[in-house]
Amino acid sequence: MQFQRIPLDKPLLNGFLDRIELDASGLIRVVGWSKLPREGFEARAAVRLDGTEIRPLQTYRVSRPDVETAEKITDRHAGVVCEYLIPQSLYGQTARVLSLNIADYVALQFETDVTFVEPDYRPAFECEPVLNRSHIYGTGSPNVSIHPDVLALAKKLPAPILDFGCGGGALIAALQASGIPCRGLELAGSRASTSVPASLQDLVTLYDGTFPSPVRSRSAKSVFCSEVLEHIADYEPAIQDMARIATERVVITVPDCSAIALGARHQLVPWHLLESTHVNFFNQTSLERVLRPHFKEISFGRVCPCLLNDTDFYVSIVAYCSK
Repeated sequence: MQFQRIPLDKPLLNGFLDRIELDASGLIRVVGWSKLPREGFEARAAVRLDGTEIRPLQTYRVSRPDVETAEKITDRHAGVVCEYLIPQSLYGQTARVLSLNIADYVALQFETDVTFVEPDYRPAFECEPVLNRSHIYGTGSPNVSIHPDVLALAKKLPAPILDFGCGGGALIAALQASGIPCRGLELAGSRASTSVPASLQDLVTLYDGTFPSPVRSRSAKSVFCSEVLEHIADYEPAIQDMARIATERVVITVPDCSAIALGARHQLVPWHLLESTHVNFFNQTSLERVLRPHFKEISFGRVCPCLLNDTDFYVSIVAYCSK
């Protein structure tokens, strides 16, 4: 389970406990309201998971018009939220028993079933330094593994295959291990190029970023380009280069920017779309427009399904292109 809401419905001397929320990211919330202007139940609430005391992270007030009207509170918010953050030692574990104690007059225990998964950007919960844009919209190391959906796409292509923008060579290694001939093309001097292991370096052509690339024309039956085109500012020469190299098929995956519109009602944007080196944002319509001059047939798919609250979306568009 990724999220659990436990109803409390517990009156207190100067307030009320509504519920406890457990999120798989490691955040626990105790939610209620208080008539006191400060230091209501939040000052005395203690949470334990399977016997481990969970340290308080922060408390804050939120609007509770129902309470504020009934109690004639006009100078402040009555809603109280107490947040707790699990220690890193509990990530990867499933919580079974949660207890809540408030001073001497509340002692509650509940069964739980949330498995904690350490989130990306965990320091964003509590780090003291003010973060700047580069900390959030940054870029990481090349992938050391391939998403199963992406690997399945590549395995269906006629070989030999050129991995266009191969990063550290993870796809090349996976395909070679399956007996599928594959070579790579990567930008010289990039962080990705320096991470190519010695065992794969003879299979990777490094180039200066200009097109046409040094890869011979018609030297591969298939070109596979996964999550690369969004990083290349002048993307049309790159597409033309893929069409030059492949004799049969070109398969391209890019992040689907329509996920931004899908997430609008949740006021959320899938964070991967805002990675700092993404300079192009494609939807299926725009991707088809730029591919159409170079290929006889184009069809589309999706990979990497995700759920944003109650909204289903796919991380990436797949374009299947035939020469």
